[in-house]
Parts: sequence; C-alpha cells; structure tokens
Amino acid sequence: TLAVQWDTVYVPLKIAVAPSYNTKVTAEVARPIVGKYQVHFEAPPPAPADTTVIPESDTPPTNLTFTIRYEGSELRAVMDPPMAKTESGYTDWVLIPARGSYFYLGRMDGGQLVEIFDFATVRFTIAGDRATGFEERMQNDQLLGTGKRVP
Repeated sequence: TLAVQWDTVYVPLKIAVAPSYNTKVTAEVARPIVGKYQVHFEAPPPAPADTTVIPESDTPPTNLTFTIRYEGSELRAVMDPPMAKTESGYTDWVLIPARGSYFYLGRMDGGQLVEIFDFATVRFTIAGDRATGFEERMQNDQLLGTGKRVP
C-alpha cells in the first residue's frame, strides 16, 4: 500500500498488478523435482578494479542447501543459508515455469513474490522418476551454479 499525505489529509492507495508469470505447476511436473539439493555457486569473474566501489559486506554463500516442496500447486523452496543475510527475502523462493524443463527463480518476501530472476534459468536433469540435480545458467549459457540431489 502506498500512502499520500497533505497536511491532515491521508489517502492510502492500494496498487495491484496482474501477474506476468504463472507460478502454477502440475503434481506430475513437481513430483520428480521435489527434494533436497546441495548447491554450489560458481565464483563470478573478477570485476575490473574500481577504487570508487565499496566492497560488498554481505557476500552470498558459495555452498548451500535448496529444499524444494510442492505446495498449493507451486514449487516452493527454502535456501539455507540465504543468498543475502542483511536483506530480507532471500530465504524463500518459488520456481516459475519458463519453457519445457526450464524454471526461473522467484524471490519471496513476506509471502509475496517480489522479484523474478528471469536473467537465468534452472534446468533439472531427470533420470527415471526423479531429478538428480540441476544447473542454473545465464542467457549467454554462463554457468551460475549446480545442484545435486541429496538423500
């Protein structure tokens, strides 16, 4: 809710937009993906030296656990430890169907979808009736991270 106030006049404005992405998946699609994955993120290439940049104090972890569950027709996930500790909304995620076996990651904060990482896709490797792991890649095919299913 956005609010505008002039002196004693207070006007709350509730702004809602139609979702541009569908988060729903069938149980059949979800079944092989649901589980716990050990994730390793690749180190990004070094940035050019810039003395005006303040070094990042909250660097994301390179190794974490990503636990995916099927809830309310959505693939929801918990990242532990979260990608960022100093800002909320980096623990809970939703997997958003992109195309075929590809998904985008959607960042949840307070139960609301607040950001869609549509610059990269997650693709699961499915053997038999379950995923053995996944890769997350940028649109230029640069590998961001890999996930391997754990018991």
